[in-house]
Amino acid sequence: MPLEIGQFQIGNLVMGPYTPFKIESIDIGNYDINAQDFQNVLSDELRFGTDTLKPNPIQLTINVIANRSLPNITALVRSSTITYVDPTLSDLQREWRAEDIRLQWGALKPLLFRGTDGVTRQFYGRPGKFTYKMHRQIQSEYYQVVAEFRRADTLCYSDTEYYVTLGNSPANYARVRGDAPSWVRFIINGPIQNPVIDFGTQQISLNTTIPSGKAVEISSYPWSRRIINSDGLSLAAYNTSPDPYLDRIKFHPGVVTQMSWTGTGYNGSTSVRLFWHDAYQVMM
Repeated sequence: MPLEIGQFQIGNLVMGPYTPFKIESIDIGNYDINAQDFQNVLSDELRFGTDTLKPNPIQLTINVIANRSLPNITALVRSSTITYVDPTLSDLQREWRAEDIRLQWGALKPLLFRGTDGVTRQFYGRPGKFTYKMHRQIQSEYYQVVAEFRRADTLCYSDTEYYVTLGNSPANYARVRGDAPSWVRFIINGPIQNPVIDFGTQQISLNTTIPSGKAVEISSYPWSRRIINSDGLSLAAYNTSPDPYLDRIKFHPGVVTQMSWTGTGYNGSTSVRLFWHDAYQVMM
């Protein structure tokens, strides 16, 4: 089911309006600067090096309603045992433990939300610390949870992945949504030998043969940065691109980017598609 405005989702669990999980506050740590500044010897001057950004976690304060049977309702149904289908605090903690991915190297569990503009976005990362307390010890009406989410990078992304099919002849493409540079991935379907993709001023070239019925993915996504074929084999060693590696390949918003591809031994079954998630600076 699509999320309602103001709702969050992690795994299969939805939080926010119309759920037992009421979001009281959202604290976004944004980012820290990893500075490489240094001061010149015998000088009052500071020289700046290369700065990188370190994403800080998000903290959600969640009030979890304790859904208990009321004495008058129990009397009406003549049963002291009523089974509830609403998710509980245990379900929330189970999702936050992330047992399905926490032992997998590099695996992520996105946190989705639908903003006031109606667009569903997601943060990439993993759940972090999880604490809760009871409003009162006896017959507590709700539990207050502070749940941390560790972000993989400093942006949020559209839940929808968009794509275009590139042609042999150079053509102009532009993003019309989002306000931050997006990571991209290319899917090359064979047959083709030594494919070359022109992406704006950058060029991606592979010294390999992709047979008919096989495909290669070239991904700059931080959470799955790789060059891999449909058999699961890495082709990173076959990358002969003159430009910087995949971490520099981004699709910028509001900028017309010329793209095309070429190679040898291709036919009508050969195709190259560009995929991306629109990137946003902030959640709305």
